[in-house]
Amino acid sequence: MTPNNHPPSGGSETEGKMMLIDPSFDARGNSNYDPVPIGLHLCGICQHPDGYGDAFGQQPYTALNIPARNDAEARAMWEAAKAEASLPDREGEDFLCDLNIGIGCVDDFSTNRQLLPRLIKAALSVRTILQERS
Repeated sequence: MTPNNHPPSGGSETEGKMMLIDPSFDARGNSNYDPVPIGLHLCGICQHPDGYGDAFGQQPYTALNIPARNDAEARAMWEAAKAEASLPDREGEDFLCDLNIGIGCVDDFSTNRQLLPRLIKAALSVRTILQERS
């Protein structure tokens, strides 16, 4: 499974042989922000070297997508991931894990790099169970 529609560019391997995508920028200064329409979207913030983005030169980027077949599957994956890898009060966050369903992002939680293997394992375990049942 490829995490994004973007080719891996110097990412780091995580649980389940998924690759985290490092931030990259196109010729117009836009980051590789490409959230999955239905599923989990791991969103990071990167600092553009030329200051493009918000007032602080920061832009969101897609670090990882875990697609789901439908909204219910996405929500079940997100709930399991949140139970395993959520940070209280956004303290020490590296990423937001967005729950994306048909209407867009409806919820999120903070996590960090240390918790990513647990997040991925929980989400993929639930997805596998649900897919085996159908």
